[in-house]
Amino acid sequence: MPPKLTLNTGASCDDDEITLKMDSKVNCDSIKKYASYALSGPNAPTISSFTPISCDSDNKTDLVKLNLSGGLNRSGTYKVRYVTVVPDPCDSLRVFYDSIYFDVTDCPISVDLSTLNDTICKGTCTDIDALVLGGDPSKYNYSWNNSVVGTSPVTVCPTVTTSYILTVTDGKSVPGKDTITITVLDPPT
Repeated sequence: MPPKLTLNTGASCDDDEITLKMDSKVNCDSIKKYASYALSGPNAPTISSFTPISCDSDNKTDLVKLNLSGGLNRSGTYKVRYVTVVPDPCDSLRVFYDSIYFDVTDCPISVDLSTLNDTICKGTCTDIDALVLGGDPSKYNYSWNNSVVGTSPVTVCPTVTTSYILTVTDGKSVPGKDTITITVLDPPT
């Protein structure tokens, strides 16, 4: 029976490696020869290499470091899939699969508000665009001040100079926020 995996320490935003702990020690050479790992999740990087660490004098370990080809840059749930081939007592090879799930919750959402017209005349309108990155886009919640409703773009028609604030959350990530001010001028007479 193959060992069960857990995450050795919590995973954080921008981590470029994760360490897995097994519930029993295995031969370090067999990890290099027979095991494979895959990572999935929001914008998941690929696993560039994996290495048994802290091999003891019997060449056994219960820790494997996975090196990622880029950091964990989105909050969400990730899955590590582990496949290994284990020789049984009769020298037949048996394939085993295991998966573990872990959450990354500390990646920030980035919000950038923009408009083509940040100065308008009283009685006219302008659109505010929001570029939102990070987190889980399928769970974005847009919260505007000044009774604005919607995602992007939103049309605003202020009668006085007004600042608009957008806060975006997804239930896991660090919320993102930006402010834009629309200056209102009296029309020429």
